[in-house]
Amino acid sequence: MVKKLLDSAEVLSTSAKYIDAININKSALLKLDKQNSNDTIIAKIYSNIGNNYIQIRNIDSASIYITEGLTFLDKRKINNSREKGLLYFSLGTVHAIKGDLDNGEKYFNQALKIQIESIGENHHETAATYGNLANVALYKRDLDKASRYLNIALKTTKNTLGENHQKMAGYYNNLGLIYRAKGELKRALVQYENSARITKNNYGGDYIKLNAPYTNMSSLYHTLGNFDKAIDYLLKSISLQEKTFSVKGYELASNYTSLALLYAEINKFDEAINSLEKGLQFLKKTYGDTHESIAINYSNFNIVYRKMNKNNKSIKYGLKALTILNNLPDKNYAEILSINSNISKAYTNLGDYTNATNYSNKALDIFARANVSDKADIYLNLAKIDILKNEDYLYQKHLDSASKHIGYNKFEPENFNNIEDFNALTYFFELKILSFKKKLQSSKNQKHSDSLRNTYKNFLNFQDFVYHKFSRRENKSFRIDQSHFLYEESISNIFERKKDSELIIAFEEAEKVKSRLLLENLNKQNTQKFINIDDSLLVKEYDLEKQLSQLEKKVFKLKDTDSLLILAKNEVFEIKTAQDKLQETIKAKHPDYYNLIYNHDVINIKEVQKLLNPDQSLVEYFVGKQNIFIFLITKDNYTVKQVAKDFPLKKWVTQLREGIYNYWAMPNALDSDFKKYNSLYKDMAFKLYQKLLQPISNQLTHKVIIIPDAELNFIPFDALLTTDSNQISNNKDFPYLLKKHQISYNYSATLYNQLKQKESSKSQKEVLAFAPKFSNNEVIETIAMRRNGLGDLKYNKQEVNTISHLFNTTIFKDSLATKSNFINNIKNHKIIHLSTHAKSNDTYGDYSFIAFSKNNDSLQDDKLYVRDLYNLDLDTDMVVLSACETGLGELKKGEGLISLARAFTFAGARSTITSLWNVNDAQTTKLMTLFYTNLKDGMTKGEALHKAKLTYIENENLSSPYFWAAFVPAGDMQKIDFNSKIDYYAIGIGVFLIVLIFVVYIYKKRKTT
Repeated sequence: MVKKLLDSAEVLSTSAKYIDAININKSALLKLDKQNSNDTIIAKIYSNIGNNYIQIRNIDSASIYITEGLTFLDKRKINNSREKGLLYFSLGTVHAIKGDLDNGEKYFNQALKIQIESIGENHHETAATYGNLANVALYKRDLDKASRYLNIALKTTKNTLGENHQKMAGYYNNLGLIYRAKGELKRALVQYENSARITKNNYGGDYIKLNAPYTNMSSLYHTLGNFDKAIDYLLKSISLQEKTFSVKGYELASNYTSLALLYAEINKFDEAINSLEKGLQFLKKTYGDTHESIAINYSNFNIVYRKMNKNNKSIKYGLKALTILNNLPDKNYAEILSINSNISKAYTNLGDYTNATNYSNKALDIFARANVSDKADIYLNLAKIDILKNEDYLYQKHLDSASKHIGYNKFEPENFNNIEDFNALTYFFELKILSFKKKLQSSKNQKHSDSLRNTYKNFLNFQDFVYHKFSRRENKSFRIDQSHFLYEESISNIFERKKDSELIIAFEEAEKVKSRLLLENLNKQNTQKFINIDDSLLVKEYDLEKQLSQLEKKVFKLKDTDSLLILAKNEVFEIKTAQDKLQETIKAKHPDYYNLIYNHDVINIKEVQKLLNPDQSLVEYFVGKQNIFIFLITKDNYTVKQVAKDFPLKKWVTQLREGIYNYWAMPNALDSDFKKYNSLYKDMAFKLYQKLLQPISNQLTHKVIIIPDAELNFIPFDALLTTDSNQISNNKDFPYLLKKHQISYNYSATLYNQLKQKESSKSQKEVLAFAPKFSNNEVIETIAMRRNGLGDLKYNKQEVNTISHLFNTTIFKDSLATKSNFINNIKNHKIIHLSTHAKSNDTYGDYSFIAFSKNNDSLQDDKLYVRDLYNLDLDTDMVVLSACETGLGELKKGEGLISLARAFTFAGARSTITSLWNVNDAQTTKLMTLFYTNLKDGMTKGEALHKAKLTYIENENLSSPYFWAAFVPAGDMQKIDFNSKIDYYAIGIGVFLIVLIFVVYIYKKRKTT
């Protein structure tokens, strides 16, 4: 009976059901007669109970049962039994967890002595004791001793239990910790991955023991600046802990603390503070107020508040942490060093250089005792203080010391292959820039100016190097966002130097942060045609991306309280992990393919000029915090203008848009409302023209390609006014930019080149058109609300029918206009036209959507999201989204609007026509009819829309910009070749005539003969 209970308890413990295991062990203990039962069984039960309490961090109860077990064996005068060795091993673990490392080490050594005598060196339990002695040495920062003990544990366990035993997973994880402490990050990552691999193979992907390698991988990715991966691994670890434990203990609290630091890195400060407070609550419940873990939590409050620029609060928490740590018997010098360093940074931010220097020096003083591998952060702190105090000699000394510890060689300034701490080198470059700027303020020495220029150049090269280290879109997007300020500073520096040769570089730098992810996808589409790559890898890549798209959409729709949410998030984690490994495989097997996609060069001025006709201009904007840079390129000239951002750009753009459509969106609008908003529109339309186009207006050609940036993505440039129009009352007479210039848009000059070079669709089919039907369950009170409310569209079927009279059109309307019919029919059409509803999402751009008719016979929903479009492979000349807000979405620095328009370009469309606000379907039908008529007459896409707008303004009573300016053309504006279709009738006549001529020739020849 007892044996069955113990077997059951062991299974429960292995499954991380520790409380159930404790209860069954206690039941077994009660059933045994302590006077007559087997001593070893009783001792083992005490050990089992103690170890299970250790797992849930109930250290006091663990200590009680372990001590009782040892007392029981002492009474029986059993000195060198295997069970006594296990109990001393557990007692050592209890003391180590309490932070009492000396006693922990003492009891581990007692356990080791007994185990060597009782079971010998070559036993897995002896190996486990060596493993824990290695952990103690690691915490004491004796890395050589830690390595020596752990290698014994690994070798013994491998020989006795095999390479894939679960104990090996724990040792590989700890070996990773040792490599991490030595600063060997890549070797550490390999060991964490070994640990996770063994655990997953043994128990699957939801086993609690994955917590340790996942937490450590997260920490390492944090150091490497790969924040998206770091957050993924940490959230997975937290999910495992919350799922497994009914008691939320130290590890969970520690993970919340680490999560806070990651949120702070990506400027999600509210989430960071919430995570820290959650962690603190768990820790205080478990350990009280003065445990080392509480100090570490306060230390992280110190870091987060400093990043929030709340420096006094930061110092307060840092000092609270130091008070606890300095009163502990075993000093965690590594943590004390880190806190002193962070307090120094906070004082530096406050301008208190005396205290800043004092705390940095304290950090240096304890460096040897802390036995950490990285001094760079301390030296960088001191270097910053030196700059601010104008102490050049000390600055250079400290910066050189930092450089040495980072591994950066100033004699090979573009070699970053040995750099592992990207954050440290980023800080290093920022300090060099700060130093040279200060020197230039006091002296206009050309040497300092050249040094600053070179530093910007090297810093940008480093940012590019870091960007290419990541394969995930989220990481790349974050890197672009974080480095945007640097590109602004560098371009400003070029302007200050006033060298024509460098102004050319300014354009290329602006291009570097324009729609890089979009460009990479187009590169991928083009590269796959020319490079021989294993098809199975591409199929797997596509399948994983499709699965991820479906799962992320599921997560987006599920509520926080839904029990399926954790399951879906776990699946997302596994798919992303598989994608990461696949990218590593592709990179290793097909480096040429990988480099062509990701290591692209941007287009230069001369290459842009070759693309342009004499009547074309390309105007590219770079919007920074302090300046707007306007790059104008024509066939023969290149001009750059710097416009001070001394006006509220975002507010002006918002007011322009309100002036255009607010009146038409009001349910009971009055004449006074019209005057108010019309006046607002005229004021903003002229002001924005003065800032954005007037500086280059005398050099603009008739056709203008606009490459917007930041808030400029929301502007309909057509509708800007070229003169003050306050005295003009009739909309038709307004001096619209449209009347002077034919405007089109693009995402970057490099992308414009790609789209222009892309082969035109070889499809024989002309137009695919969709006009879904929606039930009108609400009263649509204004013309603006008709599409916004997803109510019935009265004119969308008329719109597609009109197109069908001009072109050979495949139409899906009413109940047939479903999402599945769209996906199944999108290939092999030159034009795709969607006359339907759409919704932009300015928070999560990937979840803007187009609506289709509901399919009652399918589980598939009726919405096509931006995220879905990434997985399509289009070969179409143009997508026309005659729907609301299809050109809007989430605005990301550099990458632009994450909109439906961009998503269709991502999927392979050469051009798009989309809308910037909720359009009126009746007037849209008129505009689209004019547009398609012009296309039929052989006009280019840009010219067809331009003339359609002019004709609409001239002939329609409702001529406000609200009705025509929403639609913006982007991409390649060349003419669509509708004459490439095969005319079988003409071919038949031709063949018949050839045969007839041949027959006549033969007949005449025979007759002559």
